[in-house]
Amino acid sequence: MDNFKKIASLEELEALKELIHYENSGEHKPVDKREKILVDFTKPVGRIKPVNGVGGGPLTGNFLWDSTEYFKEARIPYCRLHDIEHPFGCGEFVDINCIFKNFNADENDADNYNFIATDKYIEAIISCGAKVIFRLGTSIEHGLRIHTLPPKDFAKWARICEHIIRHYNEGWADGFTYGIEYWEIWNEPDLGNLCWGGTFAQYIDLYKTTAMHLRACFGDTIKIGGAGFTNATNDNVHEFLNALALDKRVPLDFFSFHRYAFKVEQILNEVHAARILLDKYGFTETETVFDEWNYVKSWRDGYTVMKGNITSMTAAAFIAGTLLSLQKSPVDIATYYDAQVGTTMREHWNGILKAPEIFDEGHSIKSEPLKGYYAFKAFAALTGLGIEVTSDSAADHVYVLGAKDDDKGAFMLASFNPYEKIEHELVFDLKGVFGKKCEMYLLDEDHDLELIYEGDIPESYKLQAESVLLVKLV
Repeated sequence: MDNFKKIASLEELEALKELIHYENSGEHKPVDKREKILVDFTKPVGRIKPVNGVGGGPLTGNFLWDSTEYFKEARIPYCRLHDIEHPFGCGEFVDINCIFKNFNADENDADNYNFIATDKYIEAIISCGAKVIFRLGTSIEHGLRIHTLPPKDFAKWARICEHIIRHYNEGWADGFTYGIEYWEIWNEPDLGNLCWGGTFAQYIDLYKTTAMHLRACFGDTIKIGGAGFTNATNDNVHEFLNALALDKRVPLDFFSFHRYAFKVEQILNEVHAARILLDKYGFTETETVFDEWNYVKSWRDGYTVMKGNITSMTAAAFIAGTLLSLQKSPVDIATYYDAQVGTTMREHWNGILKAPEIFDEGHSIKSEPLKGYYAFKAFAALTGLGIEVTSDSAADHVYVLGAKDDDKGAFMLASFNPYEKIEHELVFDLKGVFGKKCEMYLLDEDHDLELIYEGDIPESYKLQAESVLLVKLV
């Protein structure tokens, strides 16, 4: 018995006996291929973050298509205004050149501003309970470059931006008091002539001029940032951050960037890189706003093939895995690109909603959900609870997130493997849910987040490849 004197518990004793048995018998110990999913409702982590925002609002296609019900159901927290109604109809929406059409006009005269379409567009967003990230600048130009050229007068352009903010936050020009916080100066100036037709040094000058003017006008009542970079770490980003680090007068309340990918890990690497780079340059208090992302296998696919990928169940599983992972990342806000319906080129990027194949002249028509929408809807169940709890997955490419409020809980699983389709037999290790029953909702090729089980919490579940499971504790 001397060999057992150092055993600390009965469990360790049994494990040692089992080891001795297999060593003496020559038998092979059975391998448990089941993989553990831990959700501990007794250990809160923090608030569920607004990582489930989208590009565009609920009324699109010149207000023909109506996604209001889906935006509300999915609890969309933020709508970023960029490429609105692009390319057809965009001449009336959001862009500086749409709101202030004649740059030679007096920027202090309200009669020189065209707010009609943008007012209605933002009103629809606010009515859904979402907030606005307003991109100050212009939409991408795939053809003739006109509005992506640098403004003729940076100081005047900054004053035009000032008046737009006053319209939506201070009631100027028969405006509103929405209290829009996030004002993003331009989009993807590092992309080249498609989005910025000047030198990058000119863009930095525009940013500095505008950001300092807006800070002087509004103080800390708004958040000023940019610039929707194509990624978080390229040479232009370094140049931008270095220039601002050397001039402490210039605010950078948030840093915005993009990443299109076919692996969740690619998204996470970009988000972590952004935080590391900001901290390196001394912007430790600057928020990160990840305001364009989507499932893209290759930029060589072309729009037709890309649309087929983006609307697939594979993309929906990617969306779900990304949402769950972003919550656990250092990002502050994220918006999926894009939720606009019926705007031709933009709709190629919409993997969550589509226009129905009906048309009713003069009336708004309800849009229809795609597979990706149900990933957002499942995530909404967690945002509705509000508090993230400790969770972990032992299965490769299976992502998990748990949430709770005072007396309810839920967790969500997403299986997405870009390399191969694998079924996972998952064992649930749930803490703080003794005596609870559950409802299980499945999203896969054959189910649209449909109730598939209700009863006692099962000990395990076989999660198919490219599927999403929402478990509500009741």
